[in-house]
Amino acid sequence: MASENALSYAKAIGIFTAGIAAGTNFSTSFLVMPAILHPRTTPPKDLHAQWKHLYDHGKFTLPPLSIVAGAAFSYVAYHDESLRVPYGIAAVSTLGIVPFTLVGMKANLGALLEQRVWGDVDKGRLRELLRRWSGLNWYRAIMLMVGFGTALVN
Repeated sequence: MASENALSYAKAIGIFTAGIAAGTNFSTSFLVMPAILHPRTTPPKDLHAQWKHLYDHGKFTLPPLSIVAGAAFSYVAYHDESLRVPYGIAAVSTLGIVPFTLVGMKANLGALLEQRVWGDVDKGRLRELLRRWSGLNWYRAIMLMVGFGTALVN
């Protein structure tokens, strides 16, 4: 049996990291992507560079945060039988962004990352791929919010 202090710390770490991850992911699709896509005159190479910069920062930030949160939630679920279901849900939904990204976003990410040079003829295709990426990113944000919210209220 884990100590109450250990469970409290695990809850706090999980809620804190899941909250940061959820807020970051939510703001990416809600605020950042519309701002990137708004000026319809942005050259495709600049549009892609802005998205790639955002993606690279997220790639090195959000998976570790979700793994820390998921591990903390899993610890609580394992050691506190009364919280097994809600914290199990929190763990699965928080950790779920990694396989969702690898499987559910594979085709879209592949298309965005494979093409190295984007010219004016590619502008419509690039904007559509970025809109699609932003839409798929909403699913990850929702998964993180479910994990955060479930742990927060339990």
